[in-house]
Formats: sequence, C-alpha cells, structure tokens
Amino acid sequence: MTFLSSRERIARPFAFAPGFAMLAALVAAAPAGAQTVTSIEADLGVIASDNPFLLDGGDTEALALEFAVRPELRLQPGPTTFVEIDGEAAYRRYLRRYGDFVTGHADAVVRHRASDFLSADARLSYARELPIDALTDSIDFAVDPNSVRQRISGRTTATLTVSARDRMTLGAGFDRIRYARPSPLSSTRSWHVDAEWTRRLTERLRAGLMATATNTNISGVGNLSGIGVRAVAEYRFSSTLEARGQLGVEWTRYQITDGQRRARLSGSGNVCYRPQRIEACVTASLQNEVSGIGGLQRETFVGGTFRYRINESSSVTALGEYRAADLTGPVIAAARTNATRLGAGYERRISQRLTLTGNVDYLRRAYLSGNRADGFAVRIGVTLTGDRR
Repeated sequence: MTFLSSRERIARPFAFAPGFAMLAALVAAAPAGAQTVTSIEADLGVIASDNPFLLDGGDTEALALEFAVRPELRLQPGPTTFVEIDGEAAYRRYLRRYGDFVTGHADAVVRHRASDFLSADARLSYARELPIDALTDSIDFAVDPNSVRQRISGRTTATLTVSARDRMTLGAGFDRIRYARPSPLSSTRSWHVDAEWTRRLTERLRAGLMATATNTNISGVGNLSGIGVRAVAEYRFSSTLEARGQLGVEWTRYQITDGQRRARLSGSGNVCYRPQRIEACVTASLQNEVSGIGGLQRETFVGGTFRYRINESSSVTALGEYRAADLTGPVIAAARTNATRLGAGYERRISQRLTLTGNVDYLRRAYLSGNRADGFAVRIGVTLTGDRR
C-alpha cells in the first residue's frame, strides 16, 4: 500500500485544472491589439530527504524526481492598464513509499490607473501546495503534514490620493481553502474588507489608521468573525533601508459558542535593506490567521530572507522562518504547535537559457500531541528558459 492510497488519488493530472482554466479565461479575454510579452521556463530537479513529510518513526527517507513548467504573460491593453499572469505546474514522483503529486499555482493581477488621483488593482490566484514546500506559510501544515492544500483567493483594492499628503485605500477579498481527505483540517471559506487612511508627515515618514473585518465559515462547524483597528507607519531611513509596521487590537467572536468578542493585541512589522548587491528583510507578526483547524488562530511569525548577488551570473540565498500558534476554538482543545524552516541556496547561470540551482533545507514541526519531527531536504535542479516574445 502506497502513501497515497488513502488520499483518493489526489495526484491525478486534472487536479490542477482550476488554475489552468483561470489562466486560459484571462488570456482569452485580452484585447486583440494588446501589447504582450510572454516567456516560459522548464525545470527538472532531484530531491533527497530523510523525512519529506515530517513523520514519526523510521524508514522515512526518499528520493524524488520533479518536473515543473512556469509560463508568464504580460499584457498592456491600454496606456494605464497592465495585466500580469504567471503560473507553475509541477509533477513530483517519490521513488518509494509516498507516491506522486501534482502541485502548482496560477496568479493573475490587473492594475489600472484611472487618473493622477485614483488607481485600482485586482488579484486572483489558485494554489495547490505540499507541506514540504510551504511548511511555515500556515500553521495548518504543522498540524497535518500529509494533506495537499488547495486554495483559491482573490483581492481588489482602490487607492485614492486625496491630497498631496493624504491617501486612502479600500480593499476586499476572499479565500477558499480545501484539504485532501482524510485530514484533521476543515475546509474554510472567508471574506475580508479593510480601509486605510495615511498621511505623509515628513519626507521620510507616513502614518495613519487601518480598520479590518473578517468572517470565516468552517465546513461542518459554523461561523466566526473578527474586527480590528491598527495604527500603521512607514519610514524610509535612506535610499536602501526602510521599515513598515502595524499595531492595534483585534476582536474575535465564535458564533457557534458563547458569541462574545475577545480582544487581543495584534501587529506586524518588517525592515528591508537593499544596497547594490544585497537584499535582506526581517519580518515579524502576531495576529489572527484563517486556519483549517478552528477557523481563526492567533499566530506568531518571525522570518528573514537574504540574497547576495556574487556577480552577473551567480547568487546565494538564505532564509529562516518560524511560525507558532496557541490553538483555541470551538472544535479543538487548547494546544500549541509550531513549524521551523531554515534554508540556503545557490544559483548559477551557465548560459542565457540554462541555469543550475542547489538548495538545502532543514524542516521541523511540533504536533498537537507534543511530539516533534524534523528532516533535511536537498534539491539539485536545472532550469531552461525560453526566449521572451
């Protein structure tokens, strides 16, 4: 019996069809005279891991082969309208125990500037993810490392430049998350709206207020909601160093229990340093996140990324990420879980079309039961880039 025998054949090729359908519809809707730029990449890689799904026990090591295709399309239907469409479809085959998987994503963004005072953008995306690839993106992957997550999300924003100093942004979006069965995680549907007003106080500082509202439906359980108010600020120390932050209060209410709201401090911040060859960013947050276990969870995240361009053809990267949650809610007992990712990579462009890549990652998760599991993953790949047209 293979690892996928209880997954209802989740790796069937048509599993990624929603993403391809979304891209095809957007391309078909483009005006015939629109300016276009297209490109495509093909990637072949080998992955070796001593525990790719962070499972208990022994006999977990495996070798995998992976093939991915990444198309990209840029459209300019008008002088102030821009469309960006990109995606990835990947097939991964483990040579023992775990079976095969189809993963990938599709993203489309439309940006329009109506005038010097008003601009708008809209984004639609579809993703099909494995825990090994997105462990610290969601606390759900620390709870269940075996399920494939499928996510459809959309967001639109409108920005109004009220004056030379004042700016107002209105946004709305939705998320729909579904997990392969069987899984301890529940499918969720959520919507969210937000409004932000900021003022440029000095040449370096912009500050203001933001209000948010979220409603989440947990499949088979019920609804919960949250509202929040935060102070926001952006500060540019120099041309290469900038910081952004938010701090405020969130109120959450579980409508399927006592219906009372609970207030908690929440916030986030990031600092980025970008001199000529270096890009380094540090991010931290403490806030409620939509989750497949309990609907909304209060999560702590700390992460950092680093990239150094050695020369025109070579670069190195590094990252470290940690996400933790004190799980509470109407469907689970109080528990704490966390996930950690540390990684390093090297990229070398051999020619205009051929690039070699190498990555090493260390992954660790803590279960709801309190047990921990970790593993290393090494990936070596080659990427073929087509001509831009």
